[in-house]
Amino acid sequence: MLNAKQNSTNVPNKSMSGNARYNYGHYINIGFSDFEFVQSKKREIELEQKYGLSAVLLHWQRSASVVKAVNYLLESNLFKEIIIWNNNPNINLGKTIFEKNNHSLDSIRIINSKENLKDEAKYRACAQAKTIACFYSDDDWDTSFPLKSLIADFRTDPYVLHSVTDPYTFYTNLMWTYFDNEINLHTGFSWIGCGSIFLREYAQRHLQYLQIYLKDHRNLIYLSDVFFSIWLNDIPSQFNMNIRHLPASSTDASFSSILKFLQYQHESSILAIRILEDNLRQNQSNDTNHIGFSRRKNRHFSYCVKSSNPKDEFIFYTNILPIDTERIPFNISKDFEQGTRHNLPTESKLSFFLSHTTLKAVDDDLKTCRRSGRNVRHGEFFAIDFLYIQTNLSFSLTIGHTWELQKNVDMNLSFDGLWWITYRALKGITIKSQNSTSNEQLHVIVFNSTQFNAGFHSFRFIAFNAKLIYRQQQAIDPSKRHKWYVLVGCDTYINVPHLLKQLEPYNFTQPYFIGGSVGEQMCYHKNGTAYKSLFVGGNTAHVFSAALVEALCPHLSVYVESIWPQPNHTSAALSDVALSCLIFSLGFKMTILPGFFRRSPNGIIKEFGRKEALKVQEPSSWHYIHPAQMIDLDEFYAYHPINDIKHQLSSFNVQFIDKSLSGHCHLTKTCAKDLKILNSKNGMNPSLEDQKRFYEVYKNDFEMNHVNAFICFHPASMCEVFMPFNRTLIVIASTRYELGRFSKEEWRNWNKNLQIIASNSRNVIAGNNLYDAEYIRYFTGVKAIVLPSLCAYTNASYKQVIGKPFIIASIHEKNFHSKFMSMLTDSFKHLKIAVAVAHLRDVYKSHYKYSQLAEHPGIIYVPYQVSVMSLFEQYRMNIPLFFPSLDLLTEWHHTYGVVNERTWDSVSGKKKNASIVSGVLDPNIPDPNNEFDLHAIRYWLKFSDFYQWPHIIYFNSTDELVIKLTTTNLTQVSLNMKVYNANLKQYLFEQWRQILQRIE
Repeated sequence: MLNAKQNSTNVPNKSMSGNARYNYGHYINIGFSDFEFVQSKKREIELEQKYGLSAVLLHWQRSASVVKAVNYLLESNLFKEIIIWNNNPNINLGKTIFEKNNHSLDSIRIINSKENLKDEAKYRACAQAKTIACFYSDDDWDTSFPLKSLIADFRTDPYVLHSVTDPYTFYTNLMWTYFDNEINLHTGFSWIGCGSIFLREYAQRHLQYLQIYLKDHRNLIYLSDVFFSIWLNDIPSQFNMNIRHLPASSTDASFSSILKFLQYQHESSILAIRILEDNLRQNQSNDTNHIGFSRRKNRHFSYCVKSSNPKDEFIFYTNILPIDTERIPFNISKDFEQGTRHNLPTESKLSFFLSHTTLKAVDDDLKTCRRSGRNVRHGEFFAIDFLYIQTNLSFSLTIGHTWELQKNVDMNLSFDGLWWITYRALKGITIKSQNSTSNEQLHVIVFNSTQFNAGFHSFRFIAFNAKLIYRQQQAIDPSKRHKWYVLVGCDTYINVPHLLKQLEPYNFTQPYFIGGSVGEQMCYHKNGTAYKSLFVGGNTAHVFSAALVEALCPHLSVYVESIWPQPNHTSAALSDVALSCLIFSLGFKMTILPGFFRRSPNGIIKEFGRKEALKVQEPSSWHYIHPAQMIDLDEFYAYHPINDIKHQLSSFNVQFIDKSLSGHCHLTKTCAKDLKILNSKNGMNPSLEDQKRFYEVYKNDFEMNHVNAFICFHPASMCEVFMPFNRTLIVIASTRYELGRFSKEEWRNWNKNLQIIASNSRNVIAGNNLYDAEYIRYFTGVKAIVLPSLCAYTNASYKQVIGKPFIIASIHEKNFHSKFMSMLTDSFKHLKIAVAVAHLRDVYKSHYKYSQLAEHPGIIYVPYQVSVMSLFEQYRMNIPLFFPSLDLLTEWHHTYGVVNERTWDSVSGKKKNASIVSGVLDPNIPDPNNEFDLHAIRYWLKFSDFYQWPHIIYFNSTDELVIKLTTTNLTQVSLNMKVYNANLKQYLFEQWRQILQRIE
């Protein structure tokens, strides 16, 4: 049983003496940092703002119930608007029935329908909502008590349906689930009338589905609810609660009581799964009018049994299910009635669940409790969600299992329910025993986070479970476990492709402890005596093989708790030393590799010199990296447009003065050695004062007075510094042009300056690609030209070598990488087609030559950006390129965020639905930085290089990709690309000739 309250002052103070293993208060445990707390709170606020809700109610004849329901919704102050759809054409419903309410009625919108659309009306109402998500309830249910919990649960996992039901129906719905991994079928049923939340786009899509798939079953459209949850192809997230009716003012029969309702429900249940199963099995067609069903699971969290407490303060949940749903056999030919009333739970199986569900843990009744009914398995847990991040929280947990068992359960805290930190100390935790009314021995554990160790005072989620990551890994098939574990600090930059290359020669099934630097420190024996030992420095990253983790895990807790010095000791915080000492004491050795640098690029050059630093062509990590430099490093490895321009203009006898402020200029030998005023710290965004000082210092400079033009690339906004010199300015945005001008005021000023620059005919405003050209036009009205990279320096052309595989370019969205490979593997399997494909970094362990890449039959992309230099290079080499169609990429990005470097907000991990400055074009043109609107995403993705260049090969599914890999005339495609590239070269030559003629 659970009880919770904030800032409690009446907390029992009984210590845990007698439990010596836990009787200490200074456990070495690093909690959440202030930065993590602030960022998590910001994220919480962003989710609340992003997922505003519209409440939807249906009206038939129970006007009094609707009034009562609206009162609840208005009083909750949780909704942006309340939409009331009146299904009764004989009643013209108006706001007058709500006039006795003390709240403003401005948020109420009434839609009087000309016909009774029954269930379909719910989705029509939601489709018209002003918010991106809807709360729905029938007019006869009281949904006031679980509202806060339901909304909080939705915002943590917004891409699944969230609903409320009673325990019996919850159990029944578990039985009405369908799984078939061969066709990516993983769906379940839920009624939505007792309170539910779902995305507006799901309602809009559902209306399309109804018109397409039920055109021959019009009578069943009225039972839209039966189809809705099944067609989402994702198990709904359901609360099991003691739901209750509103007092009705009318006894009129409901829709569910009509004569043929049960017959229609039965037919609908069967038809819903038949249509979904058939579409997934047929793998969808290429018909542009065909709307296919989702094949992916969208949920962030595992499926759980959950209940909120009567006061709607927290959610108690567990992933221990009464039915192992994924093991329920399903075959459409014989199990088509699985989701009907022909398949209802038997009393013997149901009774235990009803008596011991999660609802019994939060009902304030000591005579009832939640029980699993079996032994707990690896990875299983029970947890509490306190709805939002709270500080100085106090709550108690009454347990009926033994205290010995509880002591062997980890307590984990989290801000978001995804990333957890284990709290192993007992500061702030007290226990007392008491007898229940049934004379069972109970233990009341009181948690007072005001007394927790530093870093643990604030949290939202608390879970009690086995060691999550390691135990979960041990519970799955060995072939699917993680191979390597990397431990780094927040100021360490990891180049993952480089790291994977370095790890390739090493077998993860053998114990490897890998790092980049070695030091000497003190280790400790069990008796407390110390001895000197080498250790692997954590500043370069620690890499552990799966075999080492498996060997290490059983000893880790004991070593840290019993052998390693406790706080106030000089060695207490040296975690890298502690790990090294433990690993060496177990008989394992260290492996030191080059490329794991313990300093930044500049720091390494200062320490070892440029020649020594450049010996490592592809470093795996850098240390002491500022967050802004993280982006800088990514950009360095992805973009080199200035070098391409130098190469293009070499035939015009143009001399360049290149004084680079990049953190990696040493690699191109272009570092600014004698530059005044500007430096690597202020160069990206110099203040107005610095800009004025720069002009004053250089206005009479000899070298500057010989400059005819300034070219600004990365950032394009650097041209603001050069405006006072009255020379030709060539602004070429190779990425989103507001780089370095991220505040609203800076961006607006940059827009004004860009308009001033564009007003002079001798200046040039361009995008390195059409996307960035259109992006500039959207915010400034300036019609930028497109000056793409030529990349003629590759000196290579497509020449396929038989036996070499198709290359899969890097997929930067880590969660989608495995998903894409799974879909591709499934396509090869069921189409019975064998084609050699391989990841780029699996084929080339170190640097590759352009000529080597040109020997592969083609390259497959799931792009992470709208334009990258490597794509320019590959296209100019006439290598056939395979890309998802615009519709498919739009869907993938909307769901998985695959083009995760399209906006600066996405790069920083804070996707938004609007820009901080407004566009100046037609308001019907969507915001390019809206990452949540399908139309906006599709509109802007169409300007990407790969949708503008001819002869790209597009696929609408992985099945179509596999087929096109085997049927496309690759030689002809390459020849067509070659012709296009030749014409482009002439076009660019003429473009630059005209630009250079403008220069005075």
